[in-house]
Amino acid sequence: MRWLNGLADLAYKVSGLAVTILLGVVALLVFLQVSVRFVLDIPITWSTELTTYLMIWMVFLGASMGLRDGELIALTTLSDRLPKRGAAIVAVLIDVLVFGFLATCLFYNSPILKMSMKQFSPVLGLRMGWVALSLTIACLLMILYLVESIARRIAEIRRNAA
Repeated sequence: MRWLNGLADLAYKVSGLAVTILLGVVALLVFLQVSVRFVLDIPITWSTELTTYLMIWMVFLGASMGLRDGELIALTTLSDRLPKRGAAIVAVLIDVLVFGFLATCLFYNSPILKMSMKQFSPVLGLRMGWVALSLTIACLLMILYLVESIARRIAEIRRNAA
């Protein structure tokens, strides 16, 4: 399980660095767009499109980080009322359900990804598959974090049962 934690830690750090860089680039692009538009009265036509695609990547990578940190919205009405062991079992079941949802997203995103690699963005001429790839990467990261979480929770349940 140590290798799994190490892999998840590395993926988390790389994601955090990527989100930080993307946020900086987005902020710079927006500042540049606004400045050039109001000072020189010349719009930078490609900046809005690029900013949108970078934001999509930021959101998906940030969502995967939020999942690992346990910061995503959750309904805890049931698990809050259960004993510690019951709450841990419910948490594992929820992780398994989310895993299934993410695997379904990956499965159905595969043909979309192939199709979108043949489409190009209107201004930048960027293959739209690079944008759609953000969902695939985020799902894979979330699955990695869920496997780590499930393994950790099962180990805790076993440790507390003994």
